Amino acid sequence: MIIRDFLRWIETAPAQLRAEATSALARAWLFSQMTGEDREAAEAALTFLLDDPASEVRLAIAHAFARQPNVPEHIIASLAQDRCEIACVVLEHSPLIGEADLVDLAAEGDEAVQCAIARRIDLGAAAAAALAEVAPARACEALLANETAEIVPFSLTRMAERFAEDGKIRALLLSREHLPLTVRHMLLKALADGLRSRAMTLFEGPEHRAEAFLVDAEEKVTLSLVRDVAERQVLDLVEHLRATGQLTTRLLLRAAGTGNLKLFVAAIAVLSGLPAGRARTLLEAGRPAAIRALLRKAGLPPRSLAAFGACIDLYRVEDPDFDRNRTAAEVRAAMEQAVRRLRGEAGEEAADIVGLLRQFALEAAREEARVFVSRALAAA
Repeated sequence: MIIRDFLRWIETAPAQLRAEATSALARAWLFSQMTGEDREAAEAALTFLLDDPASEVRLAIAHAFARQPNVPEHIIASLAQDRCEIACVVLEHSPLIGEADLVDLAAEGDEAVQCAIARRIDLGAAAAAALAEVAPARACEALLANETAEIVPFSLTRMAERFAEDGKIRALLLSREHLPLTVRHMLLKALADGLRSRAMTLFEGPEHRAEAFLVDAEEKVTLSLVRDVAERQVLDLVEHLRATGQLTTRLLLRAAGTGNLKLFVAAIAVLSGLPAGRARTLLEAGRPAAIRALLRKAGLPPRSLAAFGACIDLYRVEDPDFDRNRTAAEVRAAMEQAVRRLRGEAGEEAADIVGLLRQFALEAAREEARVFVSRALAAA
């Protein structure tokens, strides 16, 4: 009887009052002790109200039912297909919307719908992948900000590929603790490229010196990424660098010269086609002829072989473990010796390579000084 009176009343009631009454009816269906007959009548009334011309009436049902697990599925399904402001409420919160439906909606919905899905608690990997593949930047920002979403590495890679130049998305990706190393490098490279033109403008000096400064900075960032990571991640990064044309002789010389031996070993293994363990064994204990053959097989330029050989020889004299990166003090000592050795051996054609080794020694000396000052201040 009450429901029949309610239905007669809503025929003439203004929209705002209908919305308030509809919200009360929905809460009553959820939380009040109703007879079976009254409950069925209330559900029928709420279903009827899905066709109310006033959006605030339908929105009232959406707000009341969105987070509830035991509400009529047909009501949720209808609300999910309503106008955007109504659909987004249930798409963001309703536990009754399945993963398959979310994937379809993520792929085909508009930006507001995609943002609502991206904010869902415990969003599954499939829906997250659909968003990563096609959603605009705003929805991907919401996805990355959702700490409960399951985002697999491939989806992180896709967002990095699509939005590497977007500052907000780049920052959200870089803030993730377990971001794949290849993705982190991709984003940092995009950041460096974006700063390149500004840096060239601000740099006081010849353009070639500015370019050299930027190349040095990019190489240092690349090497810093692999200092304390597992071998598999280092190999993945090396493969990425090779595929993108960034695995240069200069980068490898910096790796060998500055004692970043993990990356150097991985690069030689990838370039030569040898397993990483075999390449490491040769570098640690191989005869000079075997090492030169390995470096040639890796495709390194002939004029660089003496410098690489000197780095390898000097580091393994002190410690033959090439699974350990070297300290600044070790790098400085080794590079100073390498410069003295190569001045007489390499000749003028390798003067630029000797200059790089001298630069590595200077950088190591500065780092050694910073470490000393830091420890001295900490002990004071």
